[in-house]
Parts: sequence; C-alpha cells; structure tokens
Amino acid sequence: SNEPLDIAAERRILRCLQCLRLCLELSTGQPGMATSTPHITTFRGSPLDIEVQVPMKQPHRFRLSLHSNCSISELRRMIGDHIKADGRVRIVHAGKEIVNDSHTMEQVGVKHGFVLSATVTPLAGANTDLKRVESPAVILSEDDSTYDILISLLSSTSSEIKTESYLILELLPTDQRIVETFNVSGSANGDQKLTEYLATAMRRPDVLYTVQILDSLLTPLDGIAAVSNEKHARSMKVLESFCDCDGLGLLLEVCQMCINGSLPFEGKSIRMFFGSGLRVLAFVLKYMPLDSECFKADHTFKTVMRVLSGLSLYVALGNLHGLSVKPENLASEEVYLYQLSSALLVDLLILHPELVDSYI
Repeated sequence: SNEPLDIAAERRILRCLQCLRLCLELSTGQPGMATSTPHITTFRGSPLDIEVQVPMKQPHRFRLSLHSNCSISELRRMIGDHIKADGRVRIVHAGKEIVNDSHTMEQVGVKHGFVLSATVTPLAGANTDLKRVESPAVILSEDDSTYDILISLLSSTSSEIKTESYLILELLPTDQRIVETFNVSGSANGDQKLTEYLATAMRRPDVLYTVQILDSLLTPLDGIAAVSNEKHARSMKVLESFCDCDGLGLLLEVCQMCINGSLPFEGKSIRMFFGSGLRVLAFVLKYMPLDSECFKADHTFKTVMRVLSGLSLYVALGNLHGLSVKPENLASEEVYLYQLSSALLVDLLILHPELVDSYI
C-alpha cells in the first residue's frame, strides 16, 4: 500500500524482515540444503588480497586475490582447491571461526592484507544419502511477489526497513525477470521492453539493483580474459541493447544525481552504485565503437568527463565515507572508486585529446 504506515506497523514489518533475513543467513550451507547463488556475489566488489595460513605438519602460507563481494562459501572452495582438502575447510579470523557461508568478505570484516587461518575437518561418517531440500532462498525466489514486495519497501520512509529489504535482496538469487529483460533484447519487442523498463527502473529506489544486474551481465567475476567467446558475445549483445535504449544516458544522469546529492542514497549504497556503474561505463568505453549512436550527442563525452572528474574529486575529498589518507586505507572501496574513475578519465582524454579544451 502507498498509504503511510503508523509506527506500530513499521515495527511489525521491520521485525518480519529481520526474522526473514536471519532465516536466510542461517539456512545457507546447511547439510542437505539445496544451494542458490546470492545476488550480492554475482558482481565484483573492490579488489583485495589476503593471506591464508594452514597449520599442517609443515605450516603452509599462501596469498589469494579476491574481491569484497566474494562469499565465504567461495572462499572455502578456493582454499580447499589450493590445499587439496578432503574435508570441510574451517576459516578463522581474529580467533573466531567464520561460519556463515552466505556472508561476503566485506560483511565479515575481512579487508585487504588480512591474514586468515584455515583447518580441514574430515567428513568421515557423513550421511551421503541425506535428502536434498530446497533452501528458503530458493523457495522465496520462485514467487515473483517476493521481489515486488521487497522492491516496494525500498521506498519506505524508514531507513531500517529499506536497509533490511536490500539485505534480503542481496541474499536471494537475482530476480530473473530483470535478467531476462536484458537477455531478450535485440529484437524490436525486446528492445521496446528494455527501453520501457530502463526509463522507470533508473529513476526508482531499486536503480542500484538494476545497475548491479547489468554489471554482473557485462563484467565477469574472473576478469575479461577468463570469459569464453560465447559469454563475451552475450555480454556484447546486452551492452548494445543497453546503449540503443539510451541506457548510457540514464546511467550518467543517475551518476550525476548521486554526486550532486539529489538521490536518497546512503554511504554504502553510493559506493556500491558507483562501483557497478563505473565498471559498466568502462565496458561501454572499451567495447562500443566511438561512432555509435550512444556517443552521437554532443554532450555525451562531456557528461562522462564531468561524472568521472566529479567522482574523483568527490571521493578524494572524502565525501563518500570520511576518507583519510592513511596507509591502512589505501585498499578501501573509496580508493578503489577513485582509482577506477581517475583511470577512466585518463583513458577518455587519451582517446579524445580534443575534449580537454572543450571540457575546460
């Protein structure tokens, strides 16, 4: 309902959302529970390197390159593959075991340069005949109304309700209706559907969710070099349709609004939006021909430059999260965004040196 809620109703909704989030977190990785891929792990976060030490007969220590949205379950798999584990990998940080597989590196507080300990617990006596059951995340994702309700709650006047709603969206599999909207584009009907969707979605509270999905479709978790030709071709098709439907213009508009502070995003949401938005923008500049229609407008490159230079200054001044220039902060997400935006700005000026005078 669009009617304003009274305090008691808001508290009931908040409590229901908190219980649902807890249920989703506790059910992840349970024996016999069918797994799903949480939305938060489908797109990259800021890069980070960690060290893992394994107290074996001969102590072993190695480095892993990850990103802040890497899930704990994926970290277990990477460690297990590296040490050829024949049991469950247990991960310990600061004397405390990390048990929740659905959490990401950022959520458990693991940052660049941290050292984790790992041990292996044998699976002797495990019940291999355990019946597989669907997880709560899978069950909820099969009902479209789940996403509709959560997205509608992002418009709530309660910051706590908005936060809980988005945390649940992060834990659930990505809404496949939006994925399909991008994937079926390329035909007249498909492009019309995508155009209509973008025209509304890029101006709604769930714009962050939409840009993250686009990020996951365009920029692979393992890097461009690791992508098959078939997957790259699909990414290019999505990119072309996105640009044909004025997606670039809408993305730049939202970026500018974020920099100007005219969108009701909080610190973390702004950082996440710019992380995905800049990766999408980098993909556009890298793969779309410079004579494409999306670049034909006289103001397009100037707008890109304003967004990139504005964001570089915005981050450098610490407006995203009170950034202070200390060595321990050099791998923070704010610095990652600063480096990404600055690198894109330099690349653009190299491609179009004539823009220097016109921009100034």
